[in-house]
Amino acid sequence: MRKTKKHRYSLGVYKKFNTNHSQETKNKIAESKRGQKLTEKHRKNISKSSVGRTWIYNPELDERKFVKKDELEMFLESGWRKGRL
Repeated sequence: MRKTKKHRYSLGVYKKFNTNHSQETKNKIAESKRGQKLTEKHRKNISKSSVGRTWIYNPELDERKFVKKDELEMFLESGWRKGRL
């Protein structure tokens, strides 16, 4: 962070610095987001981030992962299965 920005924080120009939301605030944010429709732009961004990746799962560990396809063979050899459960 730049010195000027740190200085402004120390003066109180910016109110939030190095703090976290309380659980109550997190719940309010989550409640306000529920039921909102995704925009077409947001849907495209989500689909772009999925390109070249696939879901795998391990039934023994009861765990799922979203991995790159070039890492897939390594996981399949160590007991993971392709798919999402």
